[in-house]
Amino acid sequence: MRHDCMPTEDSDGCSLEPVNDGGPAFPVEEKNDDGTTYHTNMGMSLRDWFAGQALMGLVLFHGNQGAVEQCDPDLASWSYSMADAMLREREKRRD
Repeated sequence: MRHDCMPTEDSDGCSLEPVNDGGPAFPVEEKNDDGTTYHTNMGMSLRDWFAGQALMGLVLFHGNQGAVEQCDPDLASWSYSMADAMLREREKRRD
């Protein structure tokens, strides 16, 4: 879990609440010859990966074909909403 600025109804429009980021999407551990870890790179979060995948689908669906200046500004927000829904469903299936 990490804390992100999440939209709220309060005056500043933001509060720090825990966000399930799904953990690392592509963690890499580099090891010495003796097997001890000398470097760990956690990579992007699973939430960011899911949001990126959702964004690609939304952009293609809306017919923008990558033209960022023509994209609906809500696409990024929708992408993270979809990523959050995927993470919630993933948690349900683990139980």
